[in-house]
Amino acid sequence: MLTTSFIEKQIRSRYAYLNEEQFGVIQLVLIFAIILFGVLSGWALIGFFLNIPELLILDGIGSIVCLVLFFMIIRFGLIYQWSRLIIAIVAITVACAPVLFYGIDTLFTLNLIIIQMSSMLLFTRHEKKVMVKYLICYLVVILVLFFYDYFYGPYYVLSTDKFEILNVLLLGGGVGISFYFSYVFFSENNINKDRIHEEREKSDQLLLRIFPKTIAEQLRESNDSIAEKFDQVTVIFIDLVGFTNLSSKINPNKLVELLDDIFSVFDEITGRYKIEKIKTIGDAYMAVCGLPNRDPYHCHKVADMALDIIKFMKNFTYKNDPLEVRIGIHTGEVVAGVIGNQKFSYDLWGDTVNVASRFETLGSSGKIHITEEVKNKLGADYTYEYNGMKNVKGKGEMKSYFLAGKSK
Repeated sequence: MLTTSFIEKQIRSRYAYLNEEQFGVIQLVLIFAIILFGVLSGWALIGFFLNIPELLILDGIGSIVCLVLFFMIIRFGLIYQWSRLIIAIVAITVACAPVLFYGIDTLFTLNLIIIQMSSMLLFTRHEKKVMVKYLICYLVVILVLFFYDYFYGPYYVLSTDKFEILNVLLLGGGVGISFYFSYVFFSENNINKDRIHEEREKSDQLLLRIFPKTIAEQLRESNDSIAEKFDQVTVIFIDLVGFTNLSSKINPNKLVELLDDIFSVFDEITGRYKIEKIKTIGDAYMAVCGLPNRDPYHCHKVADMALDIIKFMKNFTYKNDPLEVRIGIHTGEVVAGVIGNQKFSYDLWGDTVNVASRFETLGSSGKIHITEEVKNKLGADYTYEYNGMKNVKGKGEMKSYFLAGKSK
């Protein structure tokens, strides 16, 4: 807004009950009062030097009212509606009365239009009905003035010299006011555009924290459902062993801080290998590599991520008690998409997800439990420990291995 920080600080506490839009209107009332005070003071001086007493008296009183209104708003928190009503009455009076005095031939008629357009800034976008009533009243007053002038002529007749001088001064003043309020309008418009841009950036950042970049872009541009099948991805599940028991022993805030510290490191490792974090459920962490952008090294990247997490957790303790993880990995095809229309989320479905979850459950603390498909994908680049056959729900007996590390 085009008010000083001092003025804003002065009125912020006195109008705390207003929303931001209404507070903006109060600031505009102050601007309007300042501008009208300056203009009316100038017109009063013109009335004095041109020996036009009615102009001197009318505009002198108007300028005093504007000055009093300004300090009433600043110092005493004048009621929101009253402040707007007073400034509107002053604006209408100082615009219409001179037309009545000197006729429609003077450039006071120009000020009728300028002040009417400027006073529209005193209404919020939710006050259309009030604005329409205001415009109707204003129009009725103008029509009365024009009809009066047409039938009866001006109330006062100015000499030719005074008339010309007055019109020249009014033209300059009217153009100045119109330029100023045009500046106010376009400045406000640019401020609003900047705010919209900032909010758009915030929403984009929020979407990117929740969804992969390509999915976030699709959500911004379309309301259609998003679902896609991926033939080759690698899914990893990580569970903090014993964390459920730990949650009953420590302060909830400390528990959340601890979980945040651990998962923040997981996020850093995930980002390092260009792996997509899908979600966390309690103390469980799920991620995938190979979507939405296909990656021929998806299995290797997840394996490296898992090894880094095991290394990190070996050095991580809480009150001298070590914490361990249990990891399950499987590779294969999945379906990925966005579900929900309010608190929506990006999720995965398919046997690959179920098997990776089962292998995490069937694994051991501090171990990376992988399927035979993962071992075959990784090949000789890594070392393994055979872990026998595991009965996996829905799949039957499956060979299982522990990923031991990289080959030297």
